[in-house]
Amino acid sequence: MERAHLQKTVVLLVSLLSLSSASAAQRVTNLPSLSQLLSEDLSTTIVGIDYRGEAEKSPTLFFATKGTEADWNHLRAVPGLEISDWGNRYTRLTFTVTVEDMKQFIEAVKTIVIPNQETEPWLSLLVVAGSGPQLKTFLGSVSRQKAGEFFILARNALRADPKDISIMNGAANYGAMSVLQSFGCALGLLPQAIPAKDVTNAVAVTRGGLRFNYQEHRFESIVSLRNISGEPIRAPISLVVDLSQNISLANAHGRTCVTTPVGREFITIPIPTEVFKPGQILETILVFTGPAGEDVEFTTKVLATPGER
Repeated sequence: MERAHLQKTVVLLVSLLSLSSASAAQRVTNLPSLSQLLSEDLSTTIVGIDYRGEAEKSPTLFFATKGTEADWNHLRAVPGLEISDWGNRYTRLTFTVTVEDMKQFIEAVKTIVIPNQETEPWLSLLVVAGSGPQLKTFLGSVSRQKAGEFFILARNALRADPKDISIMNGAANYGAMSVLQSFGCALGLLPQAIPAKDVTNAVAVTRGGLRFNYQEHRFESIVSLRNISGEPIRAPISLVVDLSQNISLANAHGRTCVTTPVGREFITIPIPTEVFKPGQILETILVFTGPAGEDVEFTTKVLATPGER
């Protein structure tokens, strides 16, 4: 694929890497479909997602199966792949996933991804799998029309939807939530038909004092939310935090995209039921990071219902 052609695609790079020596000779087998990947191929996996379309550049995503490290020599072995201008962007892992997560991801997207064709793709997908010097590769693409579906399937497979109550109670991949939320927002892939409901006037938010965590070098504050209305509020419940420019919410699950104000960090609060009952109190911890000596001041907004944030 020529460089000019690559620059107009979103490149989804899925690299399943062995721990063999970079200098070892490699034999590459091109797979005709993702269905030919075996379960054992998923034990050491790296996924990179990079947008190269005409719109403003979105952040590069780089995630892997837990315990896996990147080896760029494997990527250079892929026929037809130009990575000379990718290395400076794929420098660190953004988040990690379990082997089961990766399996669910491949299973979810394999019917949408088609073998690479001469027509320009909107998503390009590359898979490199193998152990030792033996590698398997697959080069595929996703059309612009299927990109939104691809994103939603990927987010669900990786347990990284910050508005899904079923994954907020002990089964969420918190590390992936904020990253994928920002990526989907930047590319316009989040569903926008049903935004979350602003219930700020129905919820009393009480802030505790700031406590400095010397071990983590960050400030923490316990915040409680109480339903002061006479009606149950449909979960999930998200607390949007509006901070000064130099302070960030370290444990945020995402940034608002389809609700205003846009770009504010939020945390979705685990709740054992599908509704926030009248008089019920929820608690969460907000974790702040920023320059030493910077005051931590913030205002809040409360969103509810399964709509997009």
